[in-house]
Amino acid sequence: MKHVVSISLGSSKRNHRVEAEFLGEKFLIERIGTDGDMNRAIEMIRELDGKVDAFGMGGIDLYLVAGGRRYAIREAKKIASAARLTPNVDVSGLRTPWSGVLSPIFKMSWDGLSPAGAPWWFPGLTASGLPRRSGKPAAGPPTGI
Repeated sequence: MKHVVSISLGSSKRNHRVEAEFLGEKFLIERIGTDGDMNRAIEMIRELDGKVDAFGMGGIDLYLVAGGRRYAIREAKKIASAARLTPNVDVSGLRTPWSGVLSPIFKMSWDGLSPAGAPWWFPGLTASGLPRRSGKPAAGPPTGI
C-alpha cells in the first residue's frame, strides 16, 4: 500500500486518514495539521522522509504566477526542502490551469449552496487561471459562508 502524507500549516483538528484505491493500487492518504507551526511541519517531514511514498504540501503553493513570471515563496520552499528522499509536491502546477476549467462545472453543480452561489473562492494569484479561462475577473469571496 502506498502512503501519502499531506503536512499542513492548518489546524490539527482537521487531521484525517483514508484508504482508497486508484487504478488497482491501494493508498493510505493522510492529512496532518501543525496548527500554524512551520518548524513542526519541517520536523514532521524530516521524521517521515524515506518512510512514506509522497508528501503533499497541504495547500501551500511553492510558486505564484503573475504576468507570465513565476515567483517562489521562500517559506514554502523551506518546508519542501526538508524532504530529501521522498517526493514532495504542491498544487501550483495544477490549481492555476484547472481552476479555470473546473470552477464553472462546480458552480453549475453547487448553485444555491451559498448566498453567492459558489462553494468556495480562489485567492487572487492562485486563481489566475480563472480570468484567463473565463475572460472575466475572478470573483471575491462569497458572503455568508
